[in-house]
Amino acid sequence: LSWAGIDASYDAGQLGATISLRAGPSVPIFYGGDNGPLGIDNITQAFVAWNPIPQLSIDVGQFSTIFGAEVAESWQNLNYSRGALYYLMQPFWHTGLRATVSPNDKVAVTGMVVNGVNSAHDDNESPALALQLSLTPNEMFSLSAGWLTTPQPSTDNSNFDNFFDLVASLTVDRFSLVLNA
Repeated sequence: LSWAGIDASYDAGQLGATISLRAGPSVPIFYGGDNGPLGIDNITQAFVAWNPIPQLSIDVGQFSTIFGAEVAESWQNLNYSRGALYYLMQPFWHTGLRATVSPNDKVAVTGMVVNGVNSAHDDNESPALALQLSLTPNEMFSLSAGWLTTPQPSTDNSNFDNFFDLVASLTVDRFSLVLNA
């Protein structure tokens, strides 16, 4: 058993909260060696959400990354196992502010101001910035393109000084194909 956990969320309309707790041998892998100075190494997500209007969502706290085709919860991935791209090149989580604007159900723009990558604290002089555009023209195809940059890079997140991500997904009946680069 890689890990076991519990997810809890609360939705009161415009305000909400989410927390995800995990325990097991994969927790240190998920944290990339930074188990956090506050003893929060079993928290994979803990954030407050505010939706002032239906087209805007603002999250503050620790949340899973917006990048990549795979997520830490393997049962939510297309394949049960994860690829090398996931473990070696993609961020797992962020701490900070995330805002998503969805003018309609086909377009979403997400921006983040965060403490770098996979770290509850960071020694950067400036925060990491991220932007992602997601397009879903129909039920069969989706495309997301994103960029994360650290203007004042630190030595521990050198792989993420400038990170670019592309995810394309095609689903026809019971066949799914995902490209992540």
